[in-house]
Amino acid sequence: MSNSVIEDSRQTAEEIDLFERELASLLTGLATPNLTHRDKLSTSHRAANLVDRIVHSSQSLYASLSPANDERTREIDNLTGGGSGGDLAEFYQRLAKIKEYHRKYPDAATAKVSGDREVDFAALEGGDDEWLDRRFTGEEGLGRYVDLHELHEQWNNLSPASTSGASSGGGWKRMNYLQYLGALTTFALSPALKSTPLYSKYLTDLLAYLSNFHEKAFPLADLESVLNAADDDFAKRWELGTVEGWAREDEVAPEEGSESVWCAACQKLYSKQTVYNAHLTSKKHTKAAAKLTDSPSSSSTPSAAPSSASLTLLRHQKNRALALKEALITSLVGTPMSPLASILTETRNNTERRAALTDKERAAEIDELEAREAAEAAAAAAAAQAKGVAAGGADDDDDDERIYNPLRLPLGWDGKPIPFWLYKLHGLGVEYKCEICSDFVYMGRKVFERHFQESRHAFGMRALGLPNTKHFHEITRIEDAIALAEKLKQEGKQEMFAAELTEELEDSEGNVYNRKPKSHARKADFVYGRVLGVGAYGAVKLATEKVTGVEYAVKVIPKATVSVPDRPSQIRRLNFLLNVQHANVVKLYEYFESKDRWYLIFEKAGGELFERLIEEKRFTEFQAREVAGSLLVSGMNTAY
Repeated sequence: MSNSVIEDSRQTAEEIDLFERELASLLTGLATPNLTHRDKLSTSHRAANLVDRIVHSSQSLYASLSPANDERTREIDNLTGGGSGGDLAEFYQRLAKIKEYHRKYPDAATAKVSGDREVDFAALEGGDDEWLDRRFTGEEGLGRYVDLHELHEQWNNLSPASTSGASSGGGWKRMNYLQYLGALTTFALSPALKSTPLYSKYLTDLLAYLSNFHEKAFPLADLESVLNAADDDFAKRWELGTVEGWAREDEVAPEEGSESVWCAACQKLYSKQTVYNAHLTSKKHTKAAAKLTDSPSSSSTPSAAPSSASLTLLRHQKNRALALKEALITSLVGTPMSPLASILTETRNNTERRAALTDKERAAEIDELEAREAAEAAAAAAAAQAKGVAAGGADDDDDDERIYNPLRLPLGWDGKPIPFWLYKLHGLGVEYKCEICSDFVYMGRKVFERHFQESRHAFGMRALGLPNTKHFHEITRIEDAIALAEKLKQEGKQEMFAAELTEELEDSEGNVYNRKPKSHARKADFVYGRVLGVGAYGAVKLATEKVTGVEYAVKVIPKATVSVPDRPSQIRRLNFLLNVQHANVVKLYEYFESKDRWYLIFEKAGGELFERLIEEKRFTEFQAREVAGSLLVSGMNTAY
């Protein structure tokens, strides 16, 4: 059956009918109001793909049904008996094959007609959900803007800049990207600059990009007719000599008596004899001369210079090709009715607007664009789900309850796992550990960068006695943070640390001053000596009161180790200890504070209960009961 021309024609006609039905459905969908930009663009690409397939299939069907197709005529004669003496042997042979097939496969599904089938867009989409995004760059924004940064670089490299770096001869000047977008269709350059290979390559690349972008952004538009119309209009103006920048009087051939020298090997005319002599030793000329010598036609006067008329003709053809490219580019973006003209205007406005934004505002704009595209995709998914509610029934509810998430991806706003490409894009699978935050692990780069300004990291920095400033951004190890702090202090940035720990107040008259606690002067009444021990929150030093000469044990607690919300609780604990009176509890006589520390004045004791326990190895039940009971009674009396 696969060798049957008639069967192939029938299948082709059925495919054309299927494509036309689907194309009508897509074009009807394009007229739907409130259609998102992404849906409209993807529908247009599918419709354009169907148009190409219909044209290709129609051409194939026309060739198959043509009377000049001898294979089709021969097959019809065999089936009708017209070419084999009137018998129908070929017909009954094919009928027997069909019966044999259905006898072997009685449960085979019946063939679907075009109305029951769906069009496969695998050739267009390639099985990729992001097929539309891959057609555009990030700057193009799904066809909303053009991305001409590479062509802008080519323009700036057309000619070497002058000593000022601003402009050069021939009407060319170096421009920034915004200026380049505004002067895209301005080709007012000198003939010498236009004759360079760089300018020809620039026009070719620019025309290729604009044509390709036009096909991507407007797949249903007839680009070929636009270019053909521009070509016809250019041909008329070229014949009349009215093409701007390409006047005929500029095309002047060199005179017979000029110093110009023609090189037959390189096929190039040199302006002076000295320039011609200098190029004879170049590798390019050596290769060209060797190739010319090895060529069979080398004997036919290869060194003869072309005539003035032939040079004029060659220069005329070259200039016409350049002028045609300029005209085609102008027809695409330089006319008000062109769709690319409005996109170029939007690109200029967007570039000018983004130039005034800060980095934080640009990042917020990107997040907003991603959120908007996600909302559009969600709206499209919800609309598709609403259409299939009747067909899904209760099975859809069961599927929603069972979420398949083998990769353990984070859940999105809809309670379902986010796409894997989004998971990889934001690096959510990368772990970032911060030792300052007690080895807390942050998933993803954005979350990691954001945590430096959060309370967890700020508390860890205060516990180290360090300010949480931009100097310590990206620092996660405690050792590195302390080393950086010492380096900054050595560089004369102690005021940064003082400003972080200084608390400013404002009086009733509006005067701002640094706050000093009322008990700050009490610190000067003691002479501080050696360190007696180190605890979890601070060190204990030996201190002697200047007036009485009595020795005390002073515990110094940095305020940075206690968060601001917990400081009132710390004061209540200190006031509680002032009321504790027990022989086995170290007496707290008083406490005072400076701007960054608390000083707790304890009695100087012989040692701790824990040290006594180490010396005794163990307490008897009587000793333990006596100590614990006395502590409990003293605590109860103090509390009540």
